[in-house]
Amino acid sequence: MSPVPNPTIVFISNPQGVPVPGEHLVHRNDITIDPDNVPLNGGILTKTVSLGVDPYLRNRMPYEYKPNTPFLGHGVGVIIRSENAKYQVGQHIHTPDYPFGHYAVFSPDANLRVLKEEALPWSTYLGVLGLAGQTAWVGYKAFAHAKKGDTIYVSTGAGVVGSVICQVAKAEGLRVISSAGSDSKVEFLKELGVDIAFNYKKQDIATVLKEHGG
Repeated sequence: MSPVPNPTIVFISNPQGVPVPGEHLVHRNDITIDPDNVPLNGGILTKTVSLGVDPYLRNRMPYEYKPNTPFLGHGVGVIIRSENAKYQVGQHIHTPDYPFGHYAVFSPDANLRVLKEEALPWSTYLGVLGLAGQTAWVGYKAFAHAKKGDTIYVSTGAGVVGSVICQVAKAEGLRVISSAGSDSKVEFLKELGVDIAFNYKKQDIATVLKEHGG
Protein backbone atom coordinates (compact mmCIF):
# COMPACT_ATOMS: atom_id res chain seq x y z
CA MET A 1 0.00 0.00 0.00
CA SER A 2 1.20 3.48 -0.75
CA PRO A 3 1.51 5.99 2.11
CA VAL A 4 -1.84 7.39 3.24
CA PRO A 5 -2.63 10.57 5.16
CA ASN A 6 -2.23 10.38 8.92
CA PRO A 7 -3.62 13.73 10.16
CA THR A 8 -2.18 14.37 13.62
CA ILE A 9 -2.45 16.89 16.46
CA VAL A 10 1.15 17.93 17.19
CA PHE A 11 2.35 19.54 20.40
CA ILE A 12 4.46 22.62 19.72
CA SER A 13 5.08 24.35 23.05
CA ASN A 14 3.77 24.72 26.58
CA PRO A 15 1.31 27.61 26.94
CA GLN A 16 1.43 29.97 29.90
CA GLY A 17 -2.34 30.16 29.95
CA VAL A 18 -5.07 28.67 27.75
CA PRO A 19 -3.63 26.66 24.81
CA VAL A 20 -4.04 28.43 21.48
CA PRO A 21 -4.81 26.25 18.42
CA GLY A 22 -2.18 26.81 15.75
CA GLU A 23 0.34 28.11 18.28
CA HIS A 24 0.70 25.51 21.02
CA LEU A 25 -1.11 22.68 19.23
CA VAL A 26 -1.15 22.25 15.46
CA HIS A 27 -3.34 20.03 13.30
CA ARG A 28 -1.02 18.68 10.63
CA ASN A 29 -2.40 17.20 7.43
CA ASP A 30 0.98 16.61 5.76
CA ILE A 31 1.95 13.57 7.88
CA THR A 32 1.65 10.20 6.13
CA ILE A 33 2.04 6.53 7.03
CA ASP A 34 2.31 3.27 5.09
CA PRO A 35 0.05 0.90 7.10
CA ASP A 36 1.41 -2.20 5.34
CA ASN A 37 5.09 -1.45 5.75
CA VAL A 38 5.63 0.86 8.71
CA PRO A 39 8.10 -0.94 11.05
CA LEU A 40 6.43 -2.31 14.18
CA ASN A 41 9.51 -3.84 15.85
CA GLY A 42 7.41 -6.34 17.78
CA GLY A 43 4.60 -3.88 18.46
CA ILE A 44 1.22 -3.14 16.90
CA LEU A 45 -0.42 -0.69 14.50
CA THR A 46 -3.85 0.69 15.31
CA LYS A 47 -6.44 2.80 13.54
CA THR A 48 -7.97 5.37 15.85
CA VAL A 49 -11.59 4.89 16.87
CA SER A 50 -12.12 7.51 19.58
CA LEU A 51 -10.05 10.09 21.48
CA GLY A 52 -10.70 11.72 24.85
CA VAL A 53 -10.20 15.45 25.38
CA ASP A 54 -9.91 15.88 29.15
CA PRO A 55 -9.06 18.93 31.29
CA TYR A 56 -6.16 17.12 32.98
CA LEU A 57 -4.25 17.13 29.67
CA ARG A 58 -3.38 20.76 30.35
CA ASN A 59 -1.40 19.62 33.39
CA ARG A 60 0.61 17.14 31.32
CA MET A 61 1.89 19.81 28.96
CA PRO A 62 4.70 21.34 31.09
CA TYR A 63 6.52 18.11 31.89
CA GLU A 64 5.45 15.26 29.63
CA TYR A 65 5.01 16.33 26.02
CA LYS A 66 7.96 16.95 23.74
CA PRO A 67 7.85 19.71 21.09
CA ASN A 68 6.94 18.59 17.57
CA THR A 69 5.60 15.20 18.67
CA PRO A 70 2.01 13.90 18.62
CA PHE A 71 -0.25 15.06 21.43
CA LEU A 72 -1.12 12.20 23.82
CA GLY A 73 -4.27 11.37 25.75
CA HIS A 74 -6.80 8.64 26.45
CA GLY A 75 -7.80 6.87 23.26
CA VAL A 76 -9.27 3.73 21.76
CA GLY A 77 -8.03 2.09 18.57
CA VAL A 78 -8.56 -1.10 16.62
CA ILE A 79 -5.52 -3.25 15.84
CA ILE A 80 -4.87 -3.58 12.10
CA ARG A 81 -1.38 -5.14 12.28
CA SER A 82 0.38 -7.00 15.08
CA GLU A 83 3.81 -8.48 15.66
CA ASN A 84 3.00 -9.25 19.29
CA ALA A 85 1.30 -12.50 20.33
CA LYS A 86 -0.49 -10.64 23.15
CA TYR A 87 -2.53 -8.62 20.66
CA GLN A 88 -4.67 -9.84 17.79
CA VAL A 89 -5.84 -8.01 14.68
CA GLY A 90 -9.39 -6.79 15.22
CA GLN A 91 -9.06 -6.29 18.96
CA HIS A 92 -9.70 -2.86 20.44
CA ILE A 93 -7.18 -1.35 22.84
CA HIS A 94 -7.27 1.56 25.27
CA THR A 95 -4.33 3.57 26.56
CA PRO A 96 -3.87 6.90 28.38
CA ASP A 97 -0.98 7.62 26.00
CA TYR A 98 -2.73 7.45 22.63
CA PRO A 99 -1.19 9.71 19.93
CA PHE A 100 -3.82 12.05 18.52
CA GLY A 101 -3.63 10.86 14.92
CA HIS A 102 -5.56 8.60 12.55
CA TYR A 103 -3.00 5.79 13.01
CA ALA A 104 -0.63 4.89 15.83
CA VAL A 105 2.27 2.48 16.32
CA PHE A 106 2.78 1.09 19.83
CA SER A 107 5.94 -0.58 21.10
CA PRO A 108 5.85 -4.04 22.76
CA ASP A 109 6.06 -2.47 26.24
CA ALA A 110 3.34 0.16 25.70
CA ASN A 111 0.71 0.58 28.42
CA LEU A 112 -2.25 -1.00 26.59
CA ARG A 113 -5.49 -2.61 27.76
CA VAL A 114 -7.50 -4.91 25.51
CA LEU A 115 -11.19 -4.03 25.68
CA LYS A 116 -13.97 -6.60 25.81
CA GLU A 117 -16.62 -6.71 23.11
CA GLU A 118 -19.67 -5.63 25.12
CA ALA A 119 -21.98 -4.00 22.56
CA LEU A 120 -21.12 -0.57 23.94
CA PRO A 121 -19.92 2.48 21.99
CA TRP A 122 -16.12 2.51 22.15
CA SER A 123 -16.29 6.12 23.35
CA THR A 124 -17.85 4.77 26.57
CA TYR A 125 -14.35 3.70 27.63
CA LEU A 126 -13.28 7.34 27.51
CA GLY A 127 -16.21 8.55 29.63
CA VAL A 128 -18.30 6.64 32.12
CA LEU A 129 -16.02 3.58 31.88
CA GLY A 130 -12.90 5.69 31.53
CA LEU A 131 -11.09 8.36 33.50
CA ALA A 132 -14.21 10.33 34.45
CA GLY A 133 -16.12 7.27 35.57
CA GLN A 134 -13.16 6.00 37.58
CA THR A 135 -12.79 9.40 39.23
CA ALA A 136 -16.47 9.40 40.19
CA TRP A 137 -16.49 5.81 41.44
CA VAL A 138 -13.31 6.04 43.51
CA GLY A 139 -14.23 9.44 44.92
CA TYR A 140 -17.69 8.27 45.91
CA LYS A 141 -16.68 4.90 47.32
CA ALA A 142 -13.50 6.02 49.08
CA PHE A 143 -14.63 9.32 50.56
CA ALA A 144 -18.43 9.64 50.69
CA HIS A 145 -19.02 6.67 53.03
CA ALA A 146 -22.68 6.98 52.10
CA LYS A 147 -25.33 4.40 52.84
CA LYS A 148 -28.89 3.75 51.72
CA GLY A 149 -31.27 6.42 52.96
CA ASP A 150 -28.61 9.13 53.31
CA THR A 151 -28.83 12.48 51.56
CA ILE A 152 -25.90 13.51 49.38
CA TYR A 153 -25.13 16.83 47.69
CA VAL A 154 -23.31 16.69 44.33
CA SER A 155 -21.96 19.97 42.96
CA THR A 156 -21.48 20.32 39.20
CA GLY A 157 -23.87 17.42 38.87
CA ALA A 158 -24.40 17.81 35.13
CA GLY A 159 -20.70 17.30 34.39
CA VAL A 160 -19.35 13.92 33.40
CA VAL A 161 -18.01 13.08 36.89
CA GLY A 162 -20.92 14.58 38.80
CA SER A 163 -23.55 12.89 36.64
CA VAL A 164 -21.99 9.49 37.29
CA ILE A 165 -22.00 10.11 41.04
CA CYS A 166 -25.66 11.18 40.89
CA GLN A 167 -26.64 7.97 39.11
CA VAL A 168 -24.57 5.68 41.35
CA ALA A 169 -25.96 7.36 44.48
CA LYS A 170 -29.54 6.96 43.26
CA ALA A 171 -28.90 3.31 42.37
CA GLU A 172 -27.66 2.72 45.92
CA GLY A 173 -30.77 4.24 47.47
CA LEU A 174 -29.58 7.71 48.41
CA ARG A 175 -31.53 10.94 48.24
CA VAL A 176 -29.62 13.20 45.84
CA ILE A 177 -29.42 16.99 45.81
CA SER A 178 -27.42 18.44 42.95
CA SER A 179 -26.65 21.82 41.40
CA ALA A 180 -25.72 23.02 37.93
CA GLY A 181 -25.10 26.36 36.23
CA SER A 182 -27.97 26.56 33.76
CA ASP A 183 -31.65 25.67 33.57
CA SER A 184 -31.03 23.17 30.77
CA LYS A 185 -28.49 21.36 32.95
CA VAL A 186 -30.99 21.33 35.81
CA GLU A 187 -33.46 19.59 33.50
CA PHE A 188 -30.75 17.05 32.67
CA LEU A 189 -30.26 16.37 36.37
CA LYS A 190 -33.98 15.75 36.74
CA GLU A 191 -33.80 13.27 33.86
CA LEU A 192 -31.09 11.42 35.81
CA GLY A 193 -33.49 11.07 38.73
CA VAL A 194 -31.98 13.69 41.03
CA ASP A 195 -34.42 14.44 43.84
CA ILE A 196 -33.62 18.15 44.26
CA ALA A 197 -31.99 19.83 41.27
CA PHE A 198 -31.33 23.57 41.19
CA ASN A 199 -29.44 26.32 39.40
CA TYR A 200 -26.78 27.65 41.77
CA LYS A 201 -26.69 30.93 39.85
CA LYS A 202 -30.32 31.55 40.79
CA GLN A 203 -30.57 29.87 44.20
CA ASP A 204 -28.20 30.05 47.13
CA ILE A 205 -26.54 26.69 47.77
CA ALA A 206 -26.52 27.05 51.57
CA THR A 207 -30.22 27.97 51.60
CA VAL A 208 -31.20 24.98 49.45
CA LEU A 209 -29.16 22.58 51.57
CA LYS A 210 -30.61 23.98 54.78
CA GLU A 211 -34.12 23.50 53.42
CA HIS A 212 -33.71 20.09 51.79
CA GLY A 213 -30.58 18.54 53.24
CA GLY A 214 -32.00 17.14 56.46
